[in-house]
Amino acid sequence: MKPVEILDSFKQALGDALLDSHTVERSVGVRNPQAVYDVWTTVPPERLHDAVAHLCREFNPHISVISGDDLGDELALNYHFTVGWSERAGEITFTIRTVLKKSDLRLPTITDLFPGALTRAGKARILWDRLRRHSRRSQPVPARGRDDPPVAQGP
Repeated sequence: MKPVEILDSFKQALGDALLDSHTVERSVGVRNPQAVYDVWTTVPPERLHDAVAHLCREFNPHISVISGDDLGDELALNYHFTVGWSERAGEITFTIRTVLKKSDLRLPTITDLFPGALTRAGKARILWDRLRRHSRRSQPVPARGRDDPPVAQGP
């Protein structure tokens, strides 16, 4: 499987909902270097489930981790998957990125596709709480509302 095949499939399945995409090629190995690929896509939050469902239908992915980036007034969530993991030297990392306004961190769930994603479901909220606490070190953390999840007790 080649990265261009994956991207063409996504372009066909998602159309205009595929906001951005690119591929990064890296070389790994010393004695026998091989090319490995990282594929990045960006979709709007309301199409996240569609993008992950397409990936599941076509490419049998493994979800690795969900990471986040603070973009000022927005929060980007990066859903990192691997595909082609059953082929020798055929594994491709595939990232689906979606950007949320910090004032509205709602996302469609992907737990029907990846039950393990349930443990990551509050990642955006926890990350935002940590960022908010970090930027207000001199002020106490505001009281939580009844709909807010518990604030993470990290460093």
